[in-house]
Formats: sequence, C-alpha cells, structure tokens
Amino acid sequence: MVKPKDTKNSVPDEPFNAIIQRYPSEWLVVEVTEENEFNEPTRGILLGHVPTIQAAFQIEKRHSCKSTAVFYNATPEELKGVEVMV
Repeated sequence: MVKPKDTKNSVPDEPFNAIIQRYPSEWLVVEVTEENEFNEPTRGILLGHVPTIQAAFQIEKRHSCKSTAVFYNATPEELKGVEVMV
C-alpha cells in the first residue's frame, strides 16, 4: 500500500473521487498517494488533466512518482454501449 506523502510545501493529496468528479471527459495524471487493501487508488495529487493521451504521457514523463495513474475519465454517456470483458 502506498502511504501518503509527509512533505511540507507540497500540494495536498485529496480523495481520488474528488479529482475524478472535477474533470469529466479528460485524460488525468494522478500521483497515487494511498491505496486500499485491493491496491485501488483512494487518494492522490492531480499532476494534470488534458484532452489527449499523448499530452497525459508527457506530463507523466516530467514527474518521478512512485505510483502514477494515467487514465481517461469517461462520462456515463461516453460509456453507453461499451462492453468490458474481464
């Protein structure tokens, strides 16, 4: 489990859901600062939100984080008709 950072002068981490709610339909780059027992991110620091995957990976390259999540934050409308196989 990734532990929260304890550094002064850093951007405070926040709940993962709070970050997701602010930026629908964008690529997000988040430094993961805390995970649950299933290794799912629960807290993080937003490093950037951009419209393309290329831009998201450029942001990721500029930061050296122990754990980073890069993902597209799709809205429910964008997911209509999408099927996921596990």
